[in-house]
Amino acid sequence: MSTILKERQVKRTRKDRRCDWCGDWVKAGDASVSMSAIWDGDFSSTRYHPECHKAWQDTDWREYESWEFHQQYRGRPLGFEDCVQRKF
Repeated sequence: MSTILKERQVKRTRKDRRCDWCGDWVKAGDASVSMSAIWDGDFSSTRYHPECHKAWQDTDWREYESWEFHQQYRGRPLGFEDCVQRKF
């Protein structure tokens, strides 16, 4: 169970930070989304690329109980499978 306390669009991030969704760096000067929440009774503060935050919002949370920090595809909701097309 989670409760979002604050969600803020940051126009220019002050220092490099890791995106909690994909693990790639949000570079200083880039846009990001900062979120504070209570997750399972613990306070949490996260930072996302704008497209990763949208992916977080687009995830069907009824299907997923949890997720691993820094392990998702950038800008893709949970359940996205990376498809590799091969030429024969």
